[in-house]
Amino acid sequence: IPRLLFHELHLVVIIECIYGAAHLQSVFDQGNDVTAVIDIIAEHHGISSKRVAEYLRMNEELVGFGRGGGESLVLYLRSKSGNLFVRKIVSESFATSAWDPNGKNEMSAPFRRALMQAEFIASLPESAARFFPKIYDVRSQARAATSDERLRFRRDFAEDTIYDISYLPGTDLSAFIEQVRPPARVTAAIYRELARLVRANIHTHRRRSRAENTLEQCYFRKIEQRLELAKKSIPTVLNDDFVDAPVILINRQPYLGIRGVLSELRDQAQKHSMLEAPGYCLTMGDMNTQNIKIGNEQVILAARASGRDDFSYHDLGIGLVDPRAIGPISQGATTV
Repeated sequence: IPRLLFHELHLVVIIECIYGAAHLQSVFDQGNDVTAVIDIIAEHHGISSKRVAEYLRMNEELVGFGRGGGESLVLYLRSKSGNLFVRKIVSESFATSAWDPNGKNEMSAPFRRALMQAEFIASLPESAARFFPKIYDVRSQARAATSDERLRFRRDFAEDTIYDISYLPGTDLSAFIEQVRPPARVTAAIYRELARLVRANIHTHRRRSRAENTLEQCYFRKIEQRLELAKKSIPTVLNDDFVDAPVILINRQPYLGIRGVLSELRDQAQKHSMLEAPGYCLTMGDMNTQNIKIGNEQVILAARASGRDDFSYHDLGIGLVDPRAIGPISQGATTV
């Protein structure tokens, strides 16, 4: 998962492999000009350099790039006025899974969900919006399909969703904790402040009673639908023999198969009362620490030195970078 760090306007792209080792690559500091960087972006995403250039506008300076959620292309740009901003491009051609472009709800294709994410950000109440990026521009476009896309999609066009958002400065929380290694007491205080932030500024909005079986809609059924998608995408790996197996072996140890796990979960009604939310409210997207930015690192460094944990989320300068798109009986601007 690439992360981008800016230091004296020199971009460093950090690509972490699944084992946690980091490989440093400074695409501009290695003597590459913008044309060369466009070629690198094109190679990373398996598209032409011409198409990457078409995602740029006149008077925009390309600062860097990364790969975002939904297998999207993320461009870091500077406007003519000098403002740094982010352009997220979600194309159906980027997706490796066989998404149905007309899928609904949890099975909406990534380029459809991206539009819902933009609607979610644009509709946030002020107390929540100040922690998220600001939306500058949103557009969906159908463009002429390449020869590969025509063969894959069996039509003459392909669809993209593109939106521009403000750049949230800071370091993602997981990377910062890994680097700084604050005492457990200070780390716990950071999570305490995250909980206080969402409770006071986000969870207070769009409160409503639960309308249906959330576990079934948002979890059990979604798992089954995503399994079917995976079977279509990688049929030689995930097929009926594997998915429907009553028992699977992992390191020679038997485990209940996925169908059995779902059956067990559905049948344990006594646990549903514990797991089902009593109601709905506004939430952010995935609350993992890669999606949390710390804008004022000095607060944590000072806390590590002093052992004090009396800082607040206001002091930390927290930013939330993962907007939601779909929730229980809601999507886009109304998502809970």
